[in-house]
Amino acid sequence: DLALQESLIKFNKFLQENDSKRARAEKKEKDEMKQRLAKEAEIARLRETLEKLKQDKAEMQAVVAKDMRYQQYLDSVVEVNDREFPDIAEILMRYDTLDATH
Repeated sequence: DLALQESLIKFNKFLQENDSKRARAEKKEKDEMKQRLAKEAEIARLRETLEKLKQDKAEMQAVVAKDMRYQQYLDSVVEVNDREFPDIAEILMRYDTLDATH
């Protein structure tokens, strides 16, 4: 009779430990699922940001390419008129002076 009680006590303890382990595993699974969903949302947000930045970069490169012709023109003016205009800043200052007087 005593051995049966001890066996029953051990079995109850085993069941309690099993329930406890199961509860911890379920909680861990739930927490990991939450973290995974949060990371997936962050990845989606970062991908959107990346695409926006790529688009901004392409637009800026187009502007730079368009404006490069002005840089090349001013470089050629400096090259031809290096005595009067030793650098582009001199050309721009001359333009500002002429613009202000008219």
